[in-house]
Amino acid sequence: MRKCSFTESGEPIILGVLKEATVDATLKQIRDCEAAGATAFNLHLSLLEGESREPSSLKRIFEGSDSPIMAVHYNNNPKGVTRKATSDERMAEVIRAVKCGAAGIDMQGYTFCADSRATLEKYGDPERYPFITASPKEVVLDPEIIERQKEAIREVHSLGGEVLMSCHTGVFLNTKQIVSLAKLMEERSPDFIKIVTPVDNKDDVIIALNSIRALKRELHTRFSYHCSGRVGRITRYIGPYFGSSQVFAMNHYNEYADKEQLLIAKFADFYGEVKSP
Repeated sequence: MRKCSFTESGEPIILGVLKEATVDATLKQIRDCEAAGATAFNLHLSLLEGESREPSSLKRIFEGSDSPIMAVHYNNNPKGVTRKATSDERMAEVIRAVKCGAAGIDMQGYTFCADSRATLEKYGDPERYPFITASPKEVVLDPEIIERQKEAIREVHSLGGEVLMSCHTGVFLNTKQIVSLAKLMEERSPDFIKIVTPVDNKDDVIIALNSIRALKRELHTRFSYHCSGRVGRITRYIGPYFGSSQVFAMNHYNEYADKEQLLIAKFADFYGEVKSP
């Protein structure tokens, strides 16, 4: 039985990223992440192998913590395994995870769409959607696909789960573009919005931090906005101070880890300091 939800968690939510192959290794990481300061989890289903992907195994994982666990399927493959799931297959897996006890899912912004950038060209209006001129990835404007995404979100909600809608743009966006993209995502009624853009210089970091402040003012939905790239790590640290509600962090760096993600203990210490009176 689901014991908790992300929307009931305090801010910032520190999600421990789980990228293990087995149930036992995942449960160990949950314990270690909690000890380091994690308040929630981000479980990558595609990296679980064999029986660890079965419903009985997933239930063991979701029952292994009183903190909320988000089911994620980004088509990351275990070493030596070539596996490519369709959007429908990935959605079926994360929805099954909710039925097994996951508190929510990460739904990618291009779910159900084979060529998201083509929808920008066909349906895009730069006046209405300023982000179009940057041609970001993982953004869909096709009304039929958007309706399918809304239906999937409604299904997760009907099961008692929450939805984070994510978008990794592949290009940097200015504040006006970020806000217009986030508002488009908000129209699909997710519980959280996550946007990740690359950044490679300090001037764009300042723009990104101003974007976080703008999102805090403009959105009615909790959000996480941070930047990739080495200099982008700054936004992961201080973004929650300016309004981001979540940070994705690692307890340790294994072979599948995103080494740009923070270590849980470092972030927990840092945020404890900046929150102190």
